[in-house]
This record gives sequence, structure tokens and C-alpha cells, in this order.
Amino acid sequence: MPISISALIIRAQQRLNLTPVQRSVLRDGAIVLFLFLLALALRLPYLHDVPRYPWDELRETRVALSILRGEAFPLTNFDGYIGALYNYILAGAFLVFGEHPVIPHLVVAFISSATAPVVYLFGKEIDNRTTGFIAATLLCCNAQQIFNGSHFGYSNSLTPAFTTLALWLICRALKGKRPWSFVAGAFTFGLALQTHPTAVVLVPAIVTVFFLGGRPWLRGRWPVLVIGAASLGCANVIAYNLATFGGGVVAGLAQREIYASGRPLTLDLYPAHFLRGIGMFLRLFEASGIWPSTPVPWWPETLLLQVSPICLLVGCVLLVLRRQYLIPITLISSIVLLPLLLAYQVDWYRYWMLALPPGLVAIAFGITSAVRWVGALRRSWPVYSVTALCVAILAAHPLPALWRMYAVRSQVHPTNREMDRLAALVLNAVRPGEVVLIYEFILAQPKPDESSEARTLSYLLLLSREGPSLMVLRESAESPFSFALAHPDQTYLLVVPSSTPIPDNMDHSVGAKANPFEIDPRSPAKELGLAVTLVHFRSN
Repeated sequence: MPISISALIIRAQQRLNLTPVQRSVLRDGAIVLFLFLLALALRLPYLHDVPRYPWDELRETRVALSILRGEAFPLTNFDGYIGALYNYILAGAFLVFGEHPVIPHLVVAFISSATAPVVYLFGKEIDNRTTGFIAATLLCCNAQQIFNGSHFGYSNSLTPAFTTLALWLICRALKGKRPWSFVAGAFTFGLALQTHPTAVVLVPAIVTVFFLGGRPWLRGRWPVLVIGAASLGCANVIAYNLATFGGGVVAGLAQREIYASGRPLTLDLYPAHFLRGIGMFLRLFEASGIWPSTPVPWWPETLLLQVSPICLLVGCVLLVLRRQYLIPITLISSIVLLPLLLAYQVDWYRYWMLALPPGLVAIAFGITSAVRWVGALRRSWPVYSVTALCVAILAAHPLPALWRMYAVRSQVHPTNREMDRLAALVLNAVRPGEVVLIYEFILAQPKPDESSEARTLSYLLLLSREGPSLMVLRESAESPFSFALAHPDQTYLLVVPSSTPIPDNMDHSVGAKANPFEIDPRSPAKELGLAVTLVHFRSN
């Protein structure tokens, strides 16, 4: 007689002589490990290929390298309104694994993957294991979180991980009456705040639930400990602002003015941008939000687009009825405050990533609540089977669009691998004492993202252990040849488009000086897809 799997598990548990608590911990550990590996497996493909380096990576990686090389130990990131937490994490990764351009993406991918187990624990704290597992599975397969939340090596990519951890700890504190967990959540919120100031949208939710659910803690030491823990989490940012008389705040306001692009930030404009913000938040759950072309037929895509908002609304309403206000207030404050913080620049998905995990927990709670209600009326196993199939489809449907986007972007030349070869050629060509002078738009070619070939090349050269001194010359500035001639005391290796005419300043009379510009024979071949010329400048 065949032995069932459940019987084998029970027999194994009896042999191990595990208590119910130990069995529960073992089960949670297995689920956490599975979710982390699933999330990581979906984030590693094309990690070195899409997008092209860098975004803000060049600036933030330079800070990490200065820490690693002992040149500086800053309190903040390149931007004074962001803390240096990510830079120190990245410096540690460089120390352990070496200075390779893919390391920032790997760091972000691992931390992003660790968000999935936290979402599972968060959903379990809200309701049960099923809710947590559904929410975490949806996060693992979410195309926006895989790409915009895992493929860009900058501090803001860490924000959702720390905000989700803070929300779970606070929820755990309220449900289990554990004030020390609230203190830990406040500290984690401080860490989230220094990864990016948009984390401040959690403040209304944290303060509200503290006063509603933590009334016994309002007297005595707990309010002081909570505020102190949050301050400790971003102590370096506070110290920087005290030392510079609000330099970080000034930098943040200046960046907000840049986002405004000269538009008046009046409240008359707020309703329209608020509605756009709602649209951006809802598009986090859509496959078309990552790439408009998808092999999924239009009718299941249209049907699935209706499922997430409905389950989200149902889940939030049920949470309010159960007096669990943390997730609804978090989502409301995110949608209300982010347009104001971003000067109405709400079209970048990365700023909405912190609202995705609590939104997915609400969706999962709406699904499990509906299934329990239907299962109570009819036979439960068919309901559960159909629900499992629907959840699997809901989780997997963004992936075809993601893979198509990868396939298209990875074939746009020059790829990161081709730029790697160009960086190797430059390193072989540069002579002692030469400064590499890169023309900003060295390749006049349309790009599917915000990357710049000159910045990508700078990034790759920066991560070379024996990298030369670098300069990037903007297109609007003088030509690189004029710049070099204006600084005759310095020798340069110019990286310019092959279509750029090289001046011939030779005086062919007897005894005249030679042309200071010399084309390097190691300039890349056309087969690399890189129409670039390497030119040495040496004043005679």
C-alpha cells in the first residue's frame, strides 16, 4: 500500500521529535528559502545586460569606491539628502567580491530578493501563511519590481526592502503587543529614510497606528525609544544636516525644483497629478507597465487588469473593518504625498516601489478572504484548486512582457558587453600620465533608456583597479580637440565619434612642430558596433 507524502512528513516529524513550535519554524524557514530563491532566479537573468550602465550608478558607485580605497568616509551619498548606507554596503561588497561593474546590481538584486520573504512574514502577520505566500509570490513575479526595483544599482532600490521590514515589525508589535518590535520597526524606518527621503510617506501610517494600537505605550519610555530608534537609523543624515546647517534639506529642495522644471507647484495642479499618481500605482501590477508589447492575448490581459484593483480595494476595506489600519493608511499616504514630494513628477516607477509590497499584501488578503467565504458555502477543495490556478496565472502573466523587453533591449548596440570591450581597449591604449577625455555623446544612436555611452564608459573605467583619470566633456561645450589645445600642459586620450574630423594643425615648413593629435591604432573595429576613435594629444 503506497504511503502518502503527508504520512512521510508526519513520520519524519515523529522521528525528529519536533514540538509544534519547531515544526512551525521549520515550515516557515522552508517557505522563506523557497521564496528568496524564486525571487533571485527571476532577477539574475540579464542583470549585466539590461539596462545599459549607468543610471545614477556612476555617482553613487564613485562614493562607494572612495570609501573602499580609504579616500573618504562620508555621512551622505552623492546627493546630500540621501544617506550613505548603500555606499557602505556597496563598499563592503566590493571588498569581498572585487571591483566589478555587476556588483552594484548583484547587491540590489539580493536585497530585493530578500524582500519577498519579508512580505511573506508581513502577510502571515496580517492574516495567515496563505495570505503571506500569495503576496510574496506576486512580488517575486512582479515585472516592475524585478526590473525597476532590482536592475538599478542605486540607493533608492533599497527603499522598498527597508520600508517593508519596518511595516512588518510594526504590525508584529501591534498584533502581539511587543513594544520592542515597534522600536525595531522605527529603527528600520530610519534606515529606509536614509536610502531615500520618499520613505517619509510612512510617517502618517506609523504615527496613526502608534496612537490607535499602542495606547498603553504612550506613557513612559516607549515614545522616546521609538523616536530615538528612528533617529538612530538615520543618525548620519541628521549629523550631516547639523554640521552643514541643513545642507541635506537644501539639496533635497533644490532637487525638487529641478523636478518641477520651472512649473509653479500650486495646489490647483494637484488633483490632476494625484489622479496620474493613482494610475502609476495601479500600473505597478500590469504587464504593460514594463513593456507595451506582450505575447499574452489581450482578453486575459484585460481580465487580469481588473482583478488586482478589485482585490486591492476589497482587501483594504476588510482590513479597515478588522481595525488593521497600517496597510490602508500606508497606501493612502503614499498616493497622496508622493506627488507633492516629487514636485508632481510622478511618472517614474522607482518612486512607487515602496507602495508595492503593502499593496500586494492587501491584494492577497482580499483573495484569501473571498476564498474562505466561498469555501464555506460550497465544497472547499474545488474552490482552493481554482484559486491556486488563478493566482499562478495572475503572478506569471507579467513575465512574458518582461522577457520580451529584455530580448529587445539586450540587442540594442552598443550593449554593456560591447562597452566592456571598449573600456578594455581604452585601458590598453592610455599612456602614463594621460587623462581620458570622453565626448559625452560618443555615439549618435537612439537609446531605449536614459543611459549615456560616455557615462557607461566612465563607469566601467572607474571600476578598473588601475583606472586612469577621467573627464566627460558635454556636447554643448567646446569640442574635445579645442579643449585639449586649451590645456597644453596635460596629455589626453580623447574618445570621440569616428565621424568627428581630426584637425590637422601641422605646419609643413621646415622645423615646424608635428601635429599634436595622433590616432591610436587600437581604435575599435566596426565589428564591435562602436564607431569610436581613440586620439592621443601631446603638446610639443
